[in-house]
Amino acid sequence: MREAERGLTVLIASSEVPEILALCDRVAILSKGRLAGILSREEMSEDRILTMAFKEH
Repeated sequence: MREAERGLTVLIASSEVPEILALCDRVAILSKGRLAGILSREEMSEDRILTMAFKEH
């Protein structure tokens, strides 16, 4: 059974986008120490994650 189905949370910190895309149901993107956005699995793409991570504030 998947942890999410049991109501558990697993926190993964990674700068490897393929790893994030393979493992995560939701991703919070930080840029320059600030929350740049949160994406669901359906919204996630390498381009979108990198754009949010490197955007200027």
